[in-house]
Amino acid sequence: MEFNNAIHGDNSVSDLYESDECDLGDELEGAAETQSIGITTAVTAAEMGRKGGSSRTLAKRLTAKTNGKLGGRPRKTLATASSNTNPVTYADININRGVWETFSPTQMCEYQEKVFAYYRSAGFPFKYTAAQVQDDYRKLINYDYRKTVSGDTIAQVMHGQTLCWSFHPHAWSVECGNMLTPVQAFRDDTLLRKVIAKRIAYGDNMSDAGLRKALKTYSGVQAVSNFRALSAAAIYDLLLPAEGGHVYDPSAGWGGRLLGALICDKVRSYTATDPSIATWVGNEQLKTEYNKRDIPVVLGNLGSENVRPDPDSKDLVLTSPPYFNCEKYSDEPTQSSTKYPGRDEWMNDFMRRTLENCHYGLKPTGILAINIANVRSYSTLEDDFVGLAAACGFRLVRTLKLALSVMMGTRQAGGDKFKFEPIFVFQKAL
Repeated sequence: MEFNNAIHGDNSVSDLYESDECDLGDELEGAAETQSIGITTAVTAAEMGRKGGSSRTLAKRLTAKTNGKLGGRPRKTLATASSNTNPVTYADININRGVWETFSPTQMCEYQEKVFAYYRSAGFPFKYTAAQVQDDYRKLINYDYRKTVSGDTIAQVMHGQTLCWSFHPHAWSVECGNMLTPVQAFRDDTLLRKVIAKRIAYGDNMSDAGLRKALKTYSGVQAVSNFRALSAAAIYDLLLPAEGGHVYDPSAGWGGRLLGALICDKVRSYTATDPSIATWVGNEQLKTEYNKRDIPVVLGNLGSENVRPDPDSKDLVLTSPPYFNCEKYSDEPTQSSTKYPGRDEWMNDFMRRTLENCHYGLKPTGILAINIANVRSYSTLEDDFVGLAAACGFRLVRTLKLALSVMMGTRQAGGDKFKFEPIFVFQKAL
């Protein structure tokens, strides 16, 4: 059957987006619109309980809920410290090390309280400026993504990250294991003051970007990461046929591989799915605004275990699926670790079905490239996955190494700046 790029009626919006006025599903009732994209699913329309709505309408709704629920939408351009009646502006706190190094201890305490008061009033700095996003895009398209490949190593280049995150403010609230999210740390007065002090001690300036970075790297806090767009573009260029080809991504995530597909000359079409409503909405917006090559891009809002591409239609599958329950992307019941909470259940009912669907959709010469790594809750994930892929009809032909930054504070003195995760490259076995 044809795939419907729509909201599922049985998906509840997570606590992040609890409505204070009306139910999101009711608001969108009756707006479904079927779109043929050359994908069949293993579930019926009745089972999905489909509802629709434009991605832009949903984006406005979800962004409003994100700002309101997780730290406050900026209500004013001026903030007022509780101990000072003079307004505190962003310009007052957006200063660099050269200025604050001249402060006396008393002046430094006053400055830190100004920063705290400003963000308490303005709320979590979800938003990126248009200038920041456009500068990031300019750097992205002017960089030769082929340079990121050296042998079997894929180097890390960060261009494109700011652009992707600008479409996914909800990512700051995703739980990683038992760690605090950046939003949770922001909402704690004591922690926020400590984060501000750390940024001043180790950073070069105080700004929205500087605070976001400090929140992500503070001890006890962990934020999700995104697949680098330039890494994705380089892998597409490396693994697709010389004449180019069609890509399927079973776990779209935060848009890094989507953005990589939009800039890679070899990608002729990109199809992806993700069960998170907010993530799907963000990627729909990214696609709309940055598909400069105007290639066919289709994004679905459901789990990959329920998606089967048309037979022999894809040249490459590139994805980074959930690492079991390492990250809790949302409270929606469609999340794989929620539907399949046990390790064996998750591997057999989610991962196996996903791989079987990929095998069905790949051409006889098709390639499956999967970034997956061992985690604390599943220490044998890599070996179990490789074994499962073999059982599903894939032959391991190569293992790439994806470079990732070592978290600040965890790096040994004189140690490597990067760690490496595997990307297992399989050939479809007939």
